[in-house]
Amino acid sequence: MINHPYSVKNIKRVRGTDGYGFTATLYFGNKRLGTVMDHANGAPLFFEVEREAKQALELYAKGLPDKICDFNDPQTGQPAVVKYTAELLVDQLVNQAQSLKQVKNILKKGSTIAIIGNRKVYKIEYMGPVGLKIIANYKKENPEAIVLNGLSDEEIMATMEAHGCV
Repeated sequence: MINHPYSVKNIKRVRGTDGYGFTATLYFGNKRLGTVMDHANGAPLFFEVEREAKQALELYAKGLPDKICDFNDPQTGQPAVVKYTAELLVDQLVNQAQSLKQVKNILKKGSTIAIIGNRKVYKIEYMGPVGLKIIANYKKENPEAIVLNGLSDEEIMATMEAHGCV
């Protein structure tokens, strides 16, 4: 789900009557399509985009492979399967963008190692700068560790997705 033409930017968190939602700018490639809002009030996402753009997004979402969930369907006992909709796709784009921002904020400090464990991202803080030698030593001492330092944005997202962090 990383390399597709839609993306979101300018994500702002908003508080609603049912928790937290967001507003985000939706893009197709470099073209701004409009704004998407989750008012966190139990209503579906609100798309402030041209009708043709919303229809194209829906068509694109319907063409994606089904989403395999990390919980079981009570009727079958197997992992639940959900068909993509525009709302589900945008929600996933927002989650991915926020997860990537979280990791980049951890790595920005320069004195941390970001690792994945138990489907979460953790940071290990050092007293000084973390360089290649410290990362190599950490990996040597913890061969099972999944270290995000030194990866590109795409590699970070693929790794996080593969380990259930997004």
